[in-house]
Amino acid sequence: MDLFCLTKDNWTTIASVAAAASATMAAAALLVNARSVRQGRLTREISQMFYDLRAQERDLLELKASAAAGENANIQAKVEAWSATLFQTMEYLAFLHKEIQNKRLLQYFEDCVMTWYEQVFLPLAPERDRTDPKQYREFKALYDQLKAERLGE
Repeated sequence: MDLFCLTKDNWTTIASVAAAASATMAAAALLVNARSVRQGRLTREISQMFYDLRAQERDLLELKASAAAGENANIQAKVEAWSATLFQTMEYLAFLHKEIQNKRLLQYFEDCVMTWYEQVFLPLAPERDRTDPKQYREFKALYDQLKAERLGE
């Protein structure tokens, strides 16, 4: 007797469809998981960069305090070495900006980029770095994009 009025051929078809559906769902789950892992890695990397940038900002404050106290005769060379490290970190962060999909993180990040560019990069970067289009290309392009978007609002 056939169960639920289905023949053996019907059950074979149902089993085949169920196997295909479960394989499709498993593949979809793997894709979602891979995307989540990638976004998690990006988030960790960006969090570490923000931590590094804050540490570098503290270093600059210490350099300025030392200069004000007259403790460092070679302060300009130290500031240039510090700024090169800071600007490279900002360049990499601007490069990763394209990969971020979290809108709230992007909005927070964009405010920081605008501030760093206007209040740190422009006053502290050597003239050759500010004018050379090959230096800090991603950082400059991101700033220009954000500035254009804000002017368009």
